Amino acid sequence: MVLEVIYNDLDDDEVSKEPEDVLCTWVMWRQVIQGAPASYCNSLAAMYCLDMDASAVARVSSWL
Repeated sequence: MVLEVIYNDLDDDEVSKEPEDVLCTWVMWRQVIQGAPASYCNSLAAMYCLDMDASAVARVSSWL
């Protein structure tokens, strides 16, 4: 998903080309939840907060 964001529009200077700096989106987080073992799904879903949409992937991954 991060690569899709980066390579969607290479001419867009507002999108970082560094994977760690891409903003985490609800779609990305949903894929994390769906790819997690069943025992972790509820906890990961509860972790989502509105601040994640304004946080970089590196920061969100540090929360894990």
